[in-house]
Amino acid sequence: MAATCARFIAIQRQNTPRRHIPTPRKPRASINRSTKVDSFSGSQITGPGPAVKTVGSYWPYATTLFDYIHRAMPYQAPGSLSVDDYYALTAYILSLNGILPPDGKLDKETLPKVKMPNRDGFIPDPEFSKVPVPK
Repeated sequence: MAATCARFIAIQRQNTPRRHIPTPRKPRASINRSTKVDSFSGSQITGPGPAVKTVGSYWPYATTLFDYIHRAMPYQAPGSLSVDDYYALTAYILSLNGILPPDGKLDKETLPKVKMPNRDGFIPDPEFSKVPVPK
C-alpha cells in the first residue's frame, strides 16, 4: 500500500496539541553573513553565504532519507511507527521540499525512483575508491 502525504497530515493533526504555541520573535538586528570586506582594498565583496543544508541538498538519495527517518524517528521511540507511516512521513518531508508533489505516493517501488536535486553534487572521496569491494 502506497503512503501519501495526506495520511501523514491526518496523523499529524490527530497528535497536534490544542494549545497555542507562539512563534519565536525575530532578532532585533540581522547580520548579512554573505557580505565580506576585502582586507587589502577595503571594497565590499558579496557572495552566496554559508551553505544551507536542506533535504534536497544534503541527501543524495531518497532511500537514505527514508532509512534515517526509519531508524531515528520519532525521537522518543525510534522505529515505533509502521512502515506505511514511515513512507508517509518521508513523502511529506519530500513534498515540503518540492521534490515530491503533495499528492505523491511512496512505497518500496517508487522510493528508489525519486531523483534528489543534488544527487550529482557530491564528490566521491578518493580514499574509499582504493578499498576493494568484496565479491
